Amino acid sequence: MRKGFTVIEVVLALFFASLISLSLFQLLNQVRRGVKRIVNVIEVDAPLMSFYNQVEKDVTGMFAPFSSIEVYSQKDKAASKEQDRKKVPFAPQKDEAGRTSKPIENVFELDVATQTFFWSFITTGGIQVLDASGNVTPVPFVRRVAYVLEQDPDRQGQFRLLYRFSGTQLELSAFKDSNFKPTYELISGIKSFNIELSLLEVAEKEAKKSEPSKGKEQEDDGKKAGQTVVASHTITVKEWRRDEIWSKYKTLIPAYVKVSGVRADLTGIEYPFVIVNKVYAYSPYVEKEKSLFEALEDIAKNIWKKK
Repeated sequence: MRKGFTVIEVVLALFFASLISLSLFQLLNQVRRGVKRIVNVIEVDAPLMSFYNQVEKDVTGMFAPFSSIEVYSQKDKAASKEQDRKKVPFAPQKDEAGRTSKPIENVFELDVATQTFFWSFITTGGIQVLDASGNVTPVPFVRRVAYVLEQDPDRQGQFRLLYRFSGTQLELSAFKDSNFKPTYELISGIKSFNIELSLLEVAEKEAKKSEPSKGKEQEDDGKKAGQTVVASHTITVKEWRRDEIWSKYKTLIPAYVKVSGVRADLTGIEYPFVIVNKVYAYSPYVEKEKSLFEALEDIAKNIWKKK
C-alpha cells in the first residue's frame, strides 16, 4: 500500500486554504479601512469641527461696544460742523447709569494685505453655571479674539491658524505681538484661506402704482404710489476700511462672515471648507431723537449757563 494524498484530498486542502486566505484578506482590508477612518477623524474631522465651533461661537457673539459707537457718532457731528475730525477727543464715555467706560477704537480689524493674515474683533459668549437653585444659567463675558495665519513650520508650503484671546486685554496693539499669551494652534495644514464680509445697504425709494390685472379689480398691497419703501441688499467686501464703512453703512461690524479655504491632511488629500455665520448684534447706527422732556432739559441748561 502506497503512502500519500489523493488528488481529491489535495484539491480540498487547497480549497480550504484559499477560503482561509480570502477571509484573512477581507479582515485585513476591514482593519485598514477602520484605521483609515479613525486617522481621518483625528487628522481631519476633529480639527475642522473644533475650528467650525470656535469661529461660530466668536462670530455670532461679535458686537460693537456702545462707547465706541458713540465716538464715531461724535466724529460725524463734528464733521457736519466743518471741524477737523481728528480733533474730536477719544475720551471715556458715561452710560445712562453714570458709569464710565473707555471706548475701544479698533473694534473690528481685518488685515489681508500683508502675507500674514490677521483678524481680530470684540465678542461675547456664554458660560453655563449652576445657581443656588440648581438651574443652569449662561453668564456672558466680553473678550477680544484674534485669528493669525502664518507659515506652518512642520509642513512646507502650508499654513497654520493661531488663536489668541483675552478677557482683560481688549486693545488691539497687544494682539499683534508674536509673544502674546495665551496663543495656541487652532488648525494646521491650510493651503488657502479666504474671508468675505457682508453688509446690508439700506435704500429708500418710492413705490410705483401697480397696473390692474385683466378681469380683476386692483388689489391694494399696502404700498401706495408715492409711498416711501425701505429696501436693503447685501454688499460683500474683502477689505475692512473702518472709516469708509462707517461713513457709508454706519456700522463697526459686518452683518455676515464667510470663511472658506482648503486644508490638506498628511497624505496630501485636500478638504475644502466653508463657514457662513450671521452676526446677531449687527445693526446700523441710527441717531436717537431727543424726547420733548430732553429737549426742554437742554434748553433749561443753556438758560442757566447764560445766567
